[in-house]
Amino acid sequence: MRKKEIGRAEAATNLGTNQADRVRAHRLRGEEARGGVRPRAACESPDPARRREEAAETKRTTKGIRPTEPATAADVETMFAQLDLRRREDIRVAAILVALAAGLRRGEICNLNVADFRTHEDHPVLHVETLKRRGERVKRLVPLTPARAAIIVKWLSVRGRRNADPNAPLFLTSKKHYPFREVRATARTIEYQLRRLRSEAGISRRITAHSFRHGFATRLLQGGTDLRTVQELLGHASIASTEIYLHTSFGRTAEAVERLEGGD
Repeated sequence: MRKKEIGRAEAATNLGTNQADRVRAHRLRGEEARGGVRPRAACESPDPARRREEAAETKRTTKGIRPTEPATAADVETMFAQLDLRRREDIRVAAILVALAAGLRRGEICNLNVADFRTHEDHPVLHVETLKRRGERVKRLVPLTPARAAIIVKWLSVRGRRNADPNAPLFLTSKKHYPFREVRATARTIEYQLRRLRSEAGISRRITAHSFRHGFATRLLQGGTDLRTVQELLGHASIASTEIYLHTSFGRTAEAVERLEGGD
C-alpha cells in the first residue's frame, strides 16, 4: 500500500512539472512568433558587460527615455543666467554648475570637501578624488577660471559656520524629513537642479550631469587641446575612454587638408 502511495505522489509531481514545462514552452513559442523574444544564443552577448549595456539600452528604449546630448557653451551660460546670485540657494546651485562645467562626475562633486577648493601655483583649483579607479585613490587638480572660482568663494561666504571644518562637505542639500538639517549633496540633488534649470531655460534637449562633462571634453578637443591633457582633466584611467569624445566632422577633416595644402 505504501509503495502505491509513493508511486502516485511521484506521478503527480512529474505531471505538474511536465505541465509547467509545456506552458512555458507554449508561451515562449508565442512570444517568438510575435517577434518579442529571440532564441537566447542569437540575442545575448557572452560578455557580461555587453549584456548589461544591452539591457540598459533596452530599458531606455522601452521607457522612451531620450539619449543625452553634450551641453554646449550656450547651454551652460543659459543655465547660469537663470540663477539670482543674491539668493543663497541659487548661489549653491551656481557653485555646483561650476564643478559640472569643469568636467567633474556627479560622485566626484558630491565627495568634494571645503579643503578641496584651494589655490595651486596662484591658480584656483578643485582637488578632486578621481572615481572609477579600481583599488586606487587618485587625486587630480582641475583648474578654474577666476570668474568661476569667484562663484565658489561667494558660496563659501554664505554657506555658514561649517566652513571652519576643512573636511566638511563643500556642497550641501537640505533633508526633506526631520531633522531638517543640511547634509552632503547627492547625485539626485544635482540631477533635480539640472532638470529645474533646463525647464526654466526652455532647453528641450535632455541634458544631464554627464552632458556637462561630455561638452567640456568636446570643447577642449575642438579648441586644439591634446588628448593626453584632456585625459588628465577628466580623470580617465585609459586614453581610450577619452577618445570617445572625439567628434570629427567631414567639414573639419576637409579644412585640415586645405590648411596642409596651403602650407606647401
